Amino acid sequence: MLDRVREYRARCDEFCVPDDHLNNADLIQQRVEHAPPEVRSALRLVLSYLYLVEGPTNLRNPQYREAEPYLMPYEVILSRYLKSRTNGTGRRAYGKPALRHVRTVGYRCECCGCNDVRVLNLDHVHGRGKQIFFLLCANCHNLKSRLFDWLGEKRTVAVDSIIDFAPKSAQ
Repeated sequence: MLDRVREYRARCDEFCVPDDHLNNADLIQQRVEHAPPEVRSALRLVLSYLYLVEGPTNLRNPQYREAEPYLMPYEVILSRYLKSRTNGTGRRAYGKPALRHVRTVGYRCECCGCNDVRVLNLDHVHGRGKQIFFLLCANCHNLKSRLFDWLGEKRTVAVDSIIDFAPKSAQ
Protein backbone atom coordinates (compact mmCIF):
# COMPACT_ATOMS: atom_id res chain seq x y z
CA MET A 1 0.00 0.00 0.00
CA LEU A 2 2.81 2.45 0.81
CA ASP A 3 4.30 1.85 -2.62
CA ARG A 4 1.04 2.97 -4.20
CA VAL A 5 0.96 6.08 -2.00
CA ARG A 6 4.58 6.90 -2.95
CA GLU A 7 3.77 6.41 -6.63
CA TYR A 8 0.71 8.68 -6.37
CA ARG A 9 2.70 11.28 -4.45
CA ALA A 10 5.44 11.28 -7.09
CA ARG A 11 2.86 12.47 -9.63
CA CYS A 12 2.56 15.86 -7.92
CA ASP A 13 3.20 17.82 -11.14
CA GLU A 14 -0.18 16.61 -12.41
CA PHE A 15 -1.81 18.29 -9.41
CA CYS A 16 -0.24 21.74 -9.48
CA VAL A 17 -1.82 24.82 -11.04
CA PRO A 18 0.60 26.36 -13.57
CA ASP A 19 1.31 30.01 -12.79
CA ASP A 20 0.36 31.11 -16.30
CA HIS A 21 -3.24 29.92 -15.75
CA LEU A 22 -3.92 32.48 -13.01
CA ASN A 23 -5.96 35.51 -14.08
CA ASN A 24 -5.41 34.62 -17.76
CA ALA A 25 -8.62 35.28 -19.68
CA ASP A 26 -6.90 34.54 -23.02
CA LEU A 27 -5.96 31.02 -21.92
CA ILE A 28 -9.52 30.41 -20.72
CA GLN A 29 -10.83 31.54 -24.11
CA GLN A 30 -8.42 29.22 -25.96
CA ARG A 31 -9.50 26.23 -23.88
CA VAL A 32 -13.17 27.06 -24.39
CA GLU A 33 -12.75 27.34 -28.18
CA HIS A 34 -11.34 23.80 -28.31
CA ALA A 35 -14.34 22.34 -26.46
CA PRO A 36 -17.55 21.18 -28.17
CA PRO A 37 -20.07 24.03 -28.59
CA GLU A 38 -22.60 22.50 -26.18
CA VAL A 39 -20.19 22.65 -23.20
CA ARG A 40 -18.42 25.94 -23.89
CA SER A 41 -20.57 28.03 -21.58
CA ALA A 42 -20.16 25.63 -18.66
CA LEU A 43 -16.42 25.25 -19.25
CA ARG A 44 -15.95 29.04 -19.41
CA LEU A 45 -17.80 29.38 -16.11
CA VAL A 46 -15.75 26.70 -14.32
CA LEU A 47 -12.41 28.00 -15.61
CA SER A 48 -13.35 31.59 -14.72
CA TYR A 49 -14.43 30.38 -11.27
CA LEU A 50 -11.02 28.79 -10.74
CA TYR A 51 -8.64 31.28 -12.32
CA LEU A 52 -10.01 34.82 -12.47
CA VAL A 53 -9.49 36.76 -9.24
CA GLU A 54 -12.69 38.69 -9.89
CA GLY A 55 -14.44 35.72 -11.49
CA PRO A 56 -17.74 34.11 -10.54
CA THR A 57 -18.15 33.12 -6.89
CA ASN A 58 -20.74 30.39 -7.25
CA LEU A 59 -20.60 27.12 -9.18
CA ARG A 60 -23.73 25.05 -9.66
CA ASN A 61 -23.61 21.27 -9.99
CA PRO A 62 -25.17 21.02 -13.49
CA GLN A 63 -22.61 23.40 -15.01
CA TYR A 64 -19.77 21.69 -13.20
CA ARG A 65 -20.88 18.23 -14.37
CA GLU A 66 -21.02 19.41 -17.99
CA ALA A 67 -17.51 20.83 -17.84
CA GLU A 68 -15.84 18.11 -15.74
CA PRO A 69 -14.77 15.84 -18.65
CA TYR A 70 -12.82 18.78 -20.11
CA LEU A 71 -10.95 19.69 -16.91
CA MET A 72 -7.43 18.75 -15.86
CA PRO A 73 -7.11 16.47 -12.77
CA TYR A 74 -6.05 19.37 -10.54
CA GLU A 75 -9.00 21.44 -11.78
CA VAL A 76 -11.43 18.67 -10.83
CA ILE A 77 -10.00 18.52 -7.30
CA LEU A 78 -10.03 22.31 -6.90
CA SER A 79 -13.56 22.67 -8.28
CA ARG A 80 -14.97 20.05 -5.96
CA TYR A 81 -13.13 21.42 -2.93
CA LEU A 82 -14.01 25.07 -3.55
CA LYS A 83 -17.57 24.30 -4.60
CA SER A 84 -18.13 22.66 -1.22
CA ARG A 85 -17.04 25.92 0.43
CA THR A 86 -18.90 28.43 -1.74
CA ASN A 87 -22.17 26.53 -2.15
CA GLY A 88 -24.37 24.73 0.34
CA THR A 89 -23.29 24.01 3.89
CA GLY A 90 -19.78 25.47 3.62
CA ARG A 91 -21.00 28.85 2.38
CA ARG A 92 -21.47 30.32 5.89
CA ALA A 93 -18.07 29.30 7.19
CA TYR A 94 -16.11 30.12 4.02
CA GLY A 95 -18.00 31.70 1.11
CA LYS A 96 -16.77 34.35 -1.29
CA PRO A 97 -13.88 35.66 0.86
CA ALA A 98 -12.28 32.21 0.96
CA LEU A 99 -12.60 31.73 -2.79
CA ARG A 100 -11.12 35.15 -3.51
CA HIS A 101 -8.26 34.45 -1.11
CA VAL A 102 -7.21 31.15 -2.72
CA ARG A 103 -7.32 32.77 -6.16
CA THR A 104 -5.21 35.69 -4.94
CA VAL A 105 -2.47 33.52 -3.40
CA GLY A 106 -2.32 31.39 -6.54
CA TYR A 107 -3.13 27.99 -5.04
CA ARG A 108 0.11 27.80 -3.04
CA CYS A 109 0.74 27.20 0.65
CA GLU A 110 1.34 30.61 2.16
CA CYS A 111 3.91 29.15 4.52
CA CYS A 112 6.11 26.78 2.48
CA GLY A 113 4.98 27.37 -1.12
CA CYS A 114 3.68 23.84 -1.75
CA ASN A 115 1.38 23.91 -4.78
CA ASP A 116 0.01 20.34 -4.84
CA VAL A 117 -3.74 20.98 -4.71
CA ARG A 118 -4.40 17.57 -3.17
CA VAL A 119 -2.91 18.73 0.15
CA LEU A 120 -4.06 22.36 0.38
CA ASN A 121 -6.42 23.44 3.17
CA LEU A 122 -8.25 26.65 3.89
CA ASP A 123 -7.54 27.73 7.45
CA HIS A 124 -9.56 30.24 9.45
CA VAL A 125 -6.88 32.53 10.89
CA HIS A 126 -8.89 33.57 13.97
CA GLY A 127 -11.47 30.79 14.18
CA ARG A 128 -14.66 30.37 12.22
CA GLY A 129 -16.19 33.65 13.38
CA LYS A 130 -13.87 35.73 11.18
CA GLN A 131 -13.64 35.67 7.40
CA ILE A 132 -9.82 35.83 7.27
CA PHE A 133 -8.03 32.84 5.78
CA PHE A 134 -4.67 31.22 5.16
CA LEU A 135 -4.17 28.68 2.39
CA LEU A 136 -1.88 26.08 3.93
CA CYS A 137 -0.66 22.63 2.94
CA ALA A 138 -1.65 19.82 5.30
CA ASN A 139 1.74 19.88 7.06
CA CYS A 140 1.77 23.62 7.71
CA HIS A 141 -1.90 23.55 8.70
CA ASN A 142 -1.20 20.80 11.23
CA LEU A 143 1.78 22.70 12.67
CA LYS A 144 -0.24 25.93 12.94
CA SER A 145 -3.07 24.05 14.66
CA ARG A 146 -0.66 22.58 17.21
CA LEU A 147 0.76 26.02 18.01
CA PHE A 148 -2.46 28.04 18.07
CA ASP A 149 -6.03 27.28 19.13
CA TRP A 150 -9.22 28.06 17.16
CA LEU A 151 -9.16 31.69 18.28
CA GLY A 152 -5.56 32.28 17.24
CA GLU A 153 -4.29 32.22 20.83
CA LYS A 154 -0.97 30.47 21.48
CA ARG A 155 -1.62 27.10 23.08
CA THR A 156 -0.47 26.64 26.67
CA VAL A 157 1.37 23.44 25.76
CA ALA A 158 3.15 24.36 22.55
CA VAL A 159 5.14 22.10 20.27
CA ASP A 160 8.40 23.64 21.55
CA SER A 161 7.72 22.47 25.11
CA ILE A 162 6.72 19.01 23.92
CA ILE A 163 10.01 18.64 22.06
CA ASP A 164 11.92 19.58 25.23
CA PHE A 165 10.40 16.55 26.96
CA ALA A 166 11.11 14.09 24.14
CA PRO A 167 13.57 11.30 24.89
CA LYS A 168 17.14 12.01 23.74
CA SER A 169 16.96 9.14 21.23
CA ALA A 170 13.96 10.81 19.56
CA GLN A 171 15.63 14.24 19.16
